[in-house]
Amino acid sequence: MTEVLGTISGVSGERHMKSSQSTSLALATYSCDDYTCENDREMVGPKNLDGAIKCAYDSAGCVMDGENSRRIMTIYGTKRGTLIIRAITFKNGNAAQGVGGGINIAANPYLEWQSVVELVLCLFTACKAQKVDLFSGGGAIGFHGANTRVSLFATRFTGNTAASGDGNDIYRSDDKSTMIIDNTCPPPYNDNTLTQGET
Repeated sequence: MTEVLGTISGVSGERHMKSSQSTSLALATYSCDDYTCENDREMVGPKNLDGAIKCAYDSAGCVMDGENSRRIMTIYGTKRGTLIIRAITFKNGNAAQGVGGGINIAANPYLEWQSVVELVLCLFTACKAQKVDLFSGGGAIGFHGANTRVSLFATRFTGNTAASGDGNDIYRSDDKSTMIIDNTCPPPYNDNTLTQGET
């Protein structure tokens, strides 16, 4: 896990993944203890990072497990580009404060950088947001802030909860951010016929 964190967040020193680069995770379940996580509230916290974080295969067999103790990821700015997260399973994420037990996405207002994120072939399962107050929710995904844009492609949600009752799966905490849920399959699956399913 330390290697993963070091590549994405720079926890163990300088971040190895540079802007506009891609990093591929091996098929495995990733969890952490207090010595390898970003902090005691989240596993991974990429800041001002664009490029791609993807599973080695499109099976969602790369599982990031928050072990019900912390949020899995906070994305805070993608500079002027897009961060693509592909075929990752977000499991047992827990936001004790704020939004998004799986992922919390926000722009970086201090540097006037956007947060443009694409979630492709991902799975969010058993993630939760625990806080019960104004602007809390989104068991799986919480997003907010001007210049924040999230796109979902073939992403599935199962068993996520928000104690506030606001968005068991997805919660937008303001009217400045946007989300697009695309009903097409991403490459190389564009030619496959879609069937309607539950979300």
